[in-house]
Amino acid sequence: MHGKTRQAGLTRLEFVLVSILFALLVGSFLYAVRHQQAQAEKLSVELTVMSLRTGLLSEIAQRLINHRGEDTADLIGGNPVRFLKSPPLGYLGEFKEIDGARLQPGSWYFDSTRGELVYHLNQSAGFRRLDAAAKNEIRWRVEIRDGLQRVNPMVDALSLLPLGNYEWL
Repeated sequence: MHGKTRQAGLTRLEFVLVSILFALLVGSFLYAVRHQQAQAEKLSVELTVMSLRTGLLSEIAQRLINHRGEDTADLIGGNPVRFLKSPPLGYLGEFKEIDGARLQPGSWYFDSTRGELVYHLNQSAGFRRLDAAAKNEIRWRVEIRDGLQRVNPMVDALSLLPLGNYEWL
């Protein structure tokens, strides 16, 4: 009785199915990695902005302690990075005009012409503009917030405010 011997190994169908399964797993992994990178960038930007706001409040408090509370007008449109112990990672400095080639993803700079702090996005896939502003950057400016009851407007309402509308996905 000579029967057919089955050949060891994968058939073409089994190979195709394993390949498809492997491709789906790799795709899912890459999607999860990209999502985590976008979330890490969001957290990094939010923590940096909180630090900048804290530095600004510290400067205002110092001026109040030194009886210079009315002397905060110079902060409007100023560079909030100067109130940090060290600049944020990727900070390029102050520029009147910046060469686009210098703008690496994840970099910060201060636009001294407009008085705005700018972050050039690294993971723009996790970010959406809700206005017509540049899609690959976020801008902030030290300004007086509108609509607040103020005892001392320069102290009570001065903050680092985002320019434009955006959301993290």
